[in-house]
This record gives sequence, C-alpha cells and structure tokens, in this order.
Amino acid sequence: MSEFITMYEKMREDLQRWIWKRCPFCNSEVQPNIPTAGAGGYQEHIVLKCPNCDNSLKFVTEWSPIINFPLVNEIPEMVQGEYCPYLSIQKKEDCILLRCCSNLWRDCFGRSPDNCYSYHATKMDEAFETEDYPTATQESEATIELWKKELPEIHPFLGASTLIEIKRRTMNRFDWFKWVDEYLDELEISKEFGTAASIAFMVAEISEEPKFWKRASELYTKYREQLKIDLESKSYFDKRRRNREIVRAEIMSLEALSEIEEDKKSELLKSAGDKWLELYKLSADPFSHPDFLYYAYYLRNNALAEPRDAPDLYKKAYDFLASQLDKLEYPRERLYYEGHAKYFLGLNYLTKTNYIEDEDEKISLLEKSIYVLNEGIELHRTIGLEVVRAKILINFINAALCIEKFKKEENYDLIDEAEKYLNESKTYNMPHIIIETMEALIGSYKKALLVVENSKQALALMARAKGKLRDLITLLPILSPRHVPIRKILEKNVDYLSIYLDTIQRNVTSFAGRRVSFNNIKTSLDEFKSLTDRQVYRAFKIIKKPNEEIGRSLIQTHLNAAFKQRTFQFREVEVAEGKSDNLLIMNMEKYPFEVKIWRGKKYYEKGIRQMKYYMTNENVQFGFYIIFDPRVRDYKSGGEEIEFNSKRIYQLFIHINPRSP
Repeated sequence: MSEFITMYEKMREDLQRWIWKRCPFCNSEVQPNIPTAGAGGYQEHIVLKCPNCDNSLKFVTEWSPIINFPLVNEIPEMVQGEYCPYLSIQKKEDCILLRCCSNLWRDCFGRSPDNCYSYHATKMDEAFETEDYPTATQESEATIELWKKELPEIHPFLGASTLIEIKRRTMNRFDWFKWVDEYLDELEISKEFGTAASIAFMVAEISEEPKFWKRASELYTKYREQLKIDLESKSYFDKRRRNREIVRAEIMSLEALSEIEEDKKSELLKSAGDKWLELYKLSADPFSHPDFLYYAYYLRNNALAEPRDAPDLYKKAYDFLASQLDKLEYPRERLYYEGHAKYFLGLNYLTKTNYIEDEDEKISLLEKSIYVLNEGIELHRTIGLEVVRAKILINFINAALCIEKFKKEENYDLIDEAEKYLNESKTYNMPHIIIETMEALIGSYKKALLVVENSKQALALMARAKGKLRDLITLLPILSPRHVPIRKILEKNVDYLSIYLDTIQRNVTSFAGRRVSFNNIKTSLDEFKSLTDRQVYRAFKIIKKPNEEIGRSLIQTHLNAAFKQRTFQFREVEVAEGKSDNLLIMNMEKYPFEVKIWRGKKYYEKGIRQMKYYMTNENVQFGFYIIFDPRVRDYKSGGEEIEFNSKRIYQLFIHINPRSP
C-alpha cells in the first residue's frame, strides 16, 4: 500500500508543479490533501482537496500511446512555465483530463521532455514514419538509454524494436544478422538477459532464422533464473511482479522452442498455454482486475495445438472477453478488450474455412472474418493502439478470398487484386497463400497463351508471368506472423513453379501456330479417322487379332505430327476396377485417352466408366474415348460428345475392317 501512496504523492507534486501551484478556488498556497485516488488500465485519477476552503478538484490522467495528438490547453491560467508539446490539458464535466505521449504514470508529466524516454520515443516514431533513419536511430538510442535508467526491469527496452527494424532496412541480411549477434553478445555479457531474450525472439519472428529461436529460448531460461535470485527478500509488490515475469519468461521460452521442434510443437504450445492460464491467475492484485487477454491466450495456444478444435476455442476466447466488457470502469479498457474480442471472432470464422467444402460458404466466412477484424481495428485505432499486424492479417485473408473467388469465377483480375494485397504486406509472409497466388497467376497466363495468334505476343505474356513470379518470390523469406492460423491450401514449392513456367516457355512458339484446345484435338482426331478409314486400317491387319496398343501408337504419332513442337507424354494411370489406362499430357494439361477395340457392349461401357471415374477424381474437364470397330456389319462410325457433371468426353468410332468394294 505504501508504494501506491508514494505514487499518488508524486502525482500531487506533479500537479502542483503544473496545475495547482495555488488553490484555483481560494488562491491559497497550502498543500492540498488527497481524499481519493485510483489506478486501473490506462487511467489513474486523483482528487486534490484544499484544506483552506474545502473545495476539491478531480484530475484524470489518460496515458495514451497516441502519437501526434493536438495539444489542447484549456486552462492556461493554471499552467506554470514551459511544458512538453505533447502535454494536453482539457476541462471535462467533472474533472480535468490530462494526456501526454506517455503510457506509464511515472513519466515526466510534461516537466522535462529532454529527460523523458516517452518524448524521445514519440520523436523516434515520427522520424521512422518519414524514413528519416539517422534521426530515428539517434532518438531510439536516447529512448533506450533513458528507459534503462528509469525502468531497468521492464523488457524489452522501449526503442529497441525500432532500432532493430532500422538496421534491418538499412543493412543486407548477412550484415544485419552479424549486427544482431554482436548486440545480443553485448547484452548477455552485461547480464541484460531479459532484453537480450526479447530481442532474439523479435529477430526470430522477423527472419524465421532457427538459430534466433534457439537463442531466444536459452536467453529466456537465463532470464528466468536471474529473476529468481533474491526473490524472497523483495517487497510484496516486487515479489508479485517478479513472479509474473518468471512465468512470462517460461512462456516465451516454450513458444520459441515450439518454432524449431516440430515433433513437439503441439505439446510445447499446450504447455505455454497452461502458463498463460497461470499468468492470468497471477495478474490480479488487490487494486485492479486480472489481464483478461492472458486467459484468451491460453485458449489461443490450445487452438494452435489442436487445429480441429480451433473454431470452438477462438469462439470461447471471444465470448470470454465480450463477457468482461460491462465489468470495466474505464472506456479505454472496454475498447481495448472489445477490439481483441473482435480479433478472436475473426479467427473463429477464419479457421472454420478449414473444414468447409462448399465454395460459397467458404467465401462467406472469409468475408465475415475480414468484417469483424476491421471492426476490431477501428476500435483499437480510437485509443491509438498499433494495428499493423491486424491489417496485415486482413490483407492475407483478402488475398485468400480473391483466390477462392478466382477458383469459382476464373476472373483473372482477382489474381492481380490478390497480388496487390500481398504486396501491401511485404514485411510479413504466409508462404502457402503466396504460392497459391503464383499458381493461379501462372494458370491464367497459360490459358491466355491458348488464344495468342503470334509468337511475339506469347513470349511477351510469358515474360510478364515470370516477372510476376519473381516479384512474388521476394515475399517468401521475410516474415511469417506467429499465431495466425490461415488455412494451408497448397504446399507446392517455388522451384516447381519456375520449372512449370520454363516448360511452357520452351514450347511457346507453337502456341502461335495451331492452338491446342479440346475443339482442335477433336478436329485432328476426325482427320485421323478419315485417314484410318481410307488407308491406315491396314495396320490392324498385321496380327490376327486387332490390338489396342497399335491404336494408341497411331494416335500418338498423328498428334505429334498435327501439333508440331508440342510436349506429349503417354503414361499409364490407375482408373476404376483396378485397371490402368493411358493419359495424354499436352501443354502441361491432362487429357485422358481411353482406347478400345470393340469387343461387345459390356467392354465398351467399361471404358466409359473408367473415363468418368478418372475425370471425376482428377477434376479433368475434357477427355477422349476412341473405339476401333473391326465389325463387318452393324459397325459404328463418327463422333459425338458425351456430357456429365459439366465435363465433356469426345467419343469417336473408327471403322478398321471396311468391306471389300
């Protein structure tokens, strides 16, 4: 209790220094009393009462992390001397509201900006936003120095994350890693394990470099042991603070390990979740409520450890935070927790898409996720909280939404839109979304090539596709936000996509000749039928009984001649009834070719079943069924299309035993 009394005595001194040098009611210089005071969340209040006239005035501090809010000094007659440009004094109905650039009650209160780390941090952020990196570096170093002096036990030091980001932006990757290693060594030698651990963790998140995850875990373990030294000799409040910090260090060590020990990831995340629950129970004190987010993090970790349960667990986190809102005294706190509640509801909608097959329902859930996440962003913006990560998450969900719509509509503008969202988030990365975008992008160019009339146009399109692929690849190695459960749609690698493009480009000039399409292959097969009816049927007379392999070889030879410079592959594939047949791969497209000799209706129908089975299971749109008919009478001749489930099979009968004239 004595620590809180000291805190409010200091607040009174500050108020007397700036606001109440004399009683505003009776002009007395007598020292005011403190009849009531309170602390909670982002706000404190203190009531000063004049012993001379018995009047009182309530002051409420709103320790806002907002940068660049306008100075409002509505009581100029009460302010003594110079004050910080970020100090704001406003009259309210029942109090005087004080704001500054700080978010901690122990800061300068506008008295001495040059010696206030929050003032320098504000200047640092302003310089960083304008990419004035020399000034930002200077201000970040001043911020770190003042923070270490005033709050040596709170990690990481304010300004450290900005300094690291400045170095990352102004150095190549190798030099940046070297600088970070040296910086961590210096901190470790000086036994500043808490700051070293938080910086290692931060760099690991940015770089996804395993060595930094390992070092972060080791440093958090050292920090935890350091905190335990002389723990029993500390005061009640210091002991409580240290115990909470010990648990937090254990959490961060476990979460760092979970990033590099894949076989133990689920177990480690659950252990860290249990620690979040322990920290939640420790976070309450006699003067304030517990930190409700800690309980939500406990549910989040279990959701990450058990993806099948994720939608329900994120919903529980949302319900829990929403149930606390009416219990909170300060508007800022309500907005803070309501914004986080919206975030968990957004993750609830997002993770549901993992288990939904219906495309329209998937799109609806992604749209709901984006909507509630944007609501959370707006709530947090009103209290000046950083929303960068939430905006990045929304960008990636928007990219995923574009891809889902593209699959349904095949509107190639959606791919450009997905690429735009990804490029807006270049500082962060979700590789599976990017790779899916690449694949859809390449697919769109490949289809465009089918209608190109000359080789120059075709080559220009492929050059653009490869350029876009290179641009997207640059997004891969930068950062993968932790604790963001976006659905893994595809897990192809970039090398495959590059080879895919190269294969198309090697054959690009032939696209300008005879275009390969379902209709053109049909026309070519009709030509083959006419030729076979007149002359080629003799090939089937070489052996006594007509052989299907002869028919396959003749078709392959004909198509190679009809579509010169094409890449053809014939290979066996598993189809219905445990049998195998042939698949023709042309221009990286699959066209199943079933080739039969007429051996009766049942044998013919078996071929139809095999075609439909393969096309349904492999999601192939077009196929060809060629039947060589050796009958002298009642033979069939000519082609027709068979449609089923929006798929098309071109069936062609070729007579190979013409009657003698």
